Amino acid sequence: MDLMSGHYNYLGISPNSESERHYNPFAYEIQDTLLLMDAGYFNIDYCYQADKHGGHVIMRTNGKINPDIKAAFDSQGLAIEGLIGKKLKQLKWHREQIIDLDVQWKSKPGTHRLIAFWDRNKSAIGYLITNLKRAQFSADKVSELYGLRWQIELFFKELKSYSGLKTFNTRDKSIAESLVWASMLTLLLKRFIARASGLIHQVTISTQKVARCANDWLPDILKALLSGREYRIKKTLRKWCRYFSEYACRAHPKRDNQTLFVQLTETHV
Repeated sequence: MDLMSGHYNYLGISPNSESERHYNPFAYEIQDTLLLMDAGYFNIDYCYQADKHGGHVIMRTNGKINPDIKAAFDSQGLAIEGLIGKKLKQLKWHREQIIDLDVQWKSKPGTHRLIAFWDRNKSAIGYLITNLKRAQFSADKVSELYGLRWQIELFFKELKSYSGLKTFNTRDKSIAESLVWASMLTLLLKRFIARASGLIHQVTISTQKVARCANDWLPDILKALLSGREYRIKKTLRKWCRYFSEYACRAHPKRDNQTLFVQLTETHV
């Protein structure tokens, strides 16, 4: 998924038992790109290769890792000498604490930056691996950037709630795949119309509000497209873009403008 556009770049349909790692983009494909990855994708060799090819990653890890600590810093960037040479599992933890580490695996190449933090949702220590430079991105900023991955969860919520992904019931593999693709394409069209409306009228549009009322506007636009008449298509698109600019704006634009997601993705206020 491309965070900046809100659209997906690649979709693979596979059994739930198959490993997510099989669907990682190749390391050479993410040059000058920041990739946010969940723990299911964790692979330290992949992090090393991505760094070699000029890509950037923030990747969550599982709690089973235990590399050697080569350097340690607190949230203010001050060195913590007492942790050097210890194993990660020897780390003594205080809630609300963030520790910024350089770590190594004996059997793996490279030195890696690891941020340890208290995960309130799981009541356990969470770990993030990244190759973002400490001088440019503090541990807090890296954690904030990783939080942008929540947009993936909102993407799937929109698919299930407003694009019919969970409403079909079939055991036929071909039909199931076709319906998944139909849901994804419908979502893309709705998000494209929502974003275009915002850009045209210089307002911040809520994609969820646009998706919620799709039964009212989507058939109208599709009928216009099927007619093939340029005048009708333009008239219909103008009507609904104007409608969204009046009734589908974000409920709290001033508050939302303070969030990192809106600051990165919106080109207007």
